[in-house]
Amino acid sequence: MGITSGWVGSSAKSETGEQWMGAAGTKLGLDKPFMMSQMVGR
Repeated sequence: MGITSGWVGSSAKSETGEQWMGAAGTKLGLDKPFMMSQMVGR
């Protein structure tokens, strides 16, 4: 389904299984630093 807008953190956690957003971003292929909004749709 991908990460949805709104509650990005909750959506990212359920999609990746990672509690920390830095780790979730890495799983989604984002380089640090990143904005959580960049997770939407991945």
